[in-house]
Amino acid sequence: MAHYNIYDDLGIDRNLESSRIVNLIDERLSSTPRDNVADFDRLTTSRHLFEDDSRRSAYDKALDDPDHPDITIGSFRAFADGTYSTQSTKPRHRRRRGQHHSFRLLALLSLPPPASLTLLPFRIRRPRRPHPTKHQQDL
Repeated sequence: MAHYNIYDDLGIDRNLESSRIVNLIDERLSSTPRDNVADFDRLTTSRHLFEDDSRRSAYDKALDDPDHPDITIGSFRAFADGTYSTQSTKPRHRRRRGQHHSFRLLALLSLPPPASLTLLPFRIRRPRRPHPTKHQQDL
């Protein structure tokens, strides 16, 4: 399986301590221009990963596991944010998912509309003109 390997991408030795890697990333961030958005984003995301040892160890385990689903840029970001889930993220069978939505749509169409959405007959009225006051009549 193909895994996005941040160590190879940054040219960093994997055996370094997290604090040393964070220092190296900080040095690169200080020399990276802000208008180089791709490098700046890659470095800041990497910094988030290496700041937390539990995030780094989860990423390293997934990187070492040949049976782990592909580590893409998106899943790398999830590791760095600490939001990566080990549950399967494969989509369900489309036919089953589509049937479910069709069933919900049919169920909604068979219900009467709520009272707040029921249109009541109404008549458009013209705005009333104020009656002239006695003072205005004298002018």
